[in-house]
Amino acid sequence: MTIGELSKKHNLPINRLQYREDGRVEWVCDHGVGHTIYHPDKNTKYGFVHGCDGCCSRIKIQES
Repeated sequence: MTIGELSKKHNLPINRLQYREDGRVEWVCDHGVGHTIYHPDKNTKYGFVHGCDGCCSRIKIQES
């Protein structure tokens, strides 16, 4: 899934999304925290773990 597709799917501005080297796509919140919204390996145990104050609760996780 491309960043453009994820931007449209989650209604997030594309300039707030970033690709990670491991294939994950993160949404960077106002606090500067990257919240993983896509991981190419849906079987990973820790792919969506991040430091968070709960501000990403409105984002639906997208797996491949």
